[in-house]
Amino acid sequence: MRAARAAECAAGIHRFPEAVDLLFAHQEALSDEHWPWFLPRVARTDSVRLVRCMADTVPMPLVDSSVALGRRMKIMGTPTIFLNGWRYPGAPTDSELSRAVSDLLAGRRPYASFPETAIDARALFRGKN
Repeated sequence: MRAARAAECAAGIHRFPEAVDLLFAHQEALSDEHWPWFLPRVARTDSVRLVRCMADTVPMPLVDSSVALGRRMKIMGTPTIFLNGWRYPGAPTDSELSRAVSDLLAGRRPYASFPETAIDARALFRGKN
């Protein structure tokens, strides 16, 4: 949640891409009390605004709705890949993803060896599951 808030706060100062790159590069440090690697690289001109935003406890609708959607879709971690309503467990290799796309384009079910991945993502987006 802290990383999601940090990314949204960075978006407020037009530094979202830089923040996301840093957050992914420093995933092992997200639980640290302070992020010395984050602030100087993201808030080059508006550090006060970024620090205030990150320290704020006001809910962030975009973050909250994303978390709620992830719960409805039963996402347990990242990355989680959905392809045309089919969930792949974990991160597929390039060849697995290419094969799944080819299967879909040919009218076949992707990820045939993973029957537990078949979910109707459209229903989850509508909140019916």
